[in-house]
Amino acid sequence: MLTHKHLLISVSTCSFMYHYFRKKLQRITVLLSCGFLFFIALGGMYSFEIFAALPDRGSGITDEVEEEFRQRNGRIFTGWSTPQAVLVITGEL
Repeated sequence: MLTHKHLLISVSTCSFMYHYFRKKLQRITVLLSCGFLFFIALGGMYSFEIFAALPDRGSGITDEVEEEFRQRNGRIFTGWSTPQAVLVITGEL
């Protein structure tokens, strides 16, 4: 026969197991989230390395065209301080 003592032990065991698995699930969720964010950051750093490479002039642009552009427009950014970041917008000449 089931008494109140057995019922109390049964409820407390279920309660303990519930909290135990809940904490385990939270830990797994946090670890997976941290791992996911780590790999996103790692992928972002890798892709930024590609964009950080200095751009070369466009295909089909010869030295003569570049020199003509420089004579027509003058030197660009002469006397400016070194910027912290640069936004480069390219197009065809």
